Amino acid sequence: KTTINYDESVTITGVAEGGIAPYQYSFTAYNVLSYSTTTIQDYSSNSTVVWTPKDSGVYNISLKIKDADETEIIKSVMLVVQLPLDNNSTISSTTITKGDSVTLTGKATGGKAPYTYAYYYKKTSDKSWKTAKDWSNTTSVSIKPAYATTYDVCIKVKDSNGTVAKKYFTLTVKEAPLSNNSTISSTAINKGDSVTLTGKATGGKAPY
Repeated sequence: KTTINYDESVTITGVAEGGIAPYQYSFTAYNVLSYSTTTIQDYSSNSTVVWTPKDSGVYNISLKIKDADETEIIKSVMLVVQLPLDNNSTISSTTITKGDSVTLTGKATGGKAPYTYAYYYKKTSDKSWKTAKDWSNTTSVSIKPAYATTYDVCIKVKDSNGTVAKKYFTLTVKEAPLSNNSTISSTAINKGDSVTLTGKATGGKAPY
């Protein structure tokens, strides 16, 4: 492989022909981002090594082969070590009032950019998910849940390698506070006239 995640291993194999056998093999890795060199294996008869990089970055792997006559040849290959895909998506609030909206924001690090995002939600009591926005490069969507209950929210991130990382949230939707919007038909009348009082309310939990 020429591209791996930092927690993965790569197999490096030295192959030679000609010269005078037996051969000796040496492997070193130079991180061009951190300017550090790692000796994977000093000269040895082992032609294959398995190496797990400890840091992400771009490595120049030097494969040195020496024959019995001390003739040395070098071949270099590039290895890209990526951070694993990490879903850093966020939700603007985990508690809202019925009628309000909440913003879902897709964020990611690691893996291979560019990323795409998908947004889903459902009432916790339901089995099927609703799609707020299917796979796209849209990094933010808003939803307005219709009921005062608990919702499950899922934001998915996919990198260019096709790797998918999910992140879940719990969203609580509360009833709006009870508001008394009652009215009076008039605040000044003549003696003998009637006045109409009308009860009105919003929020809370109907019926009133």
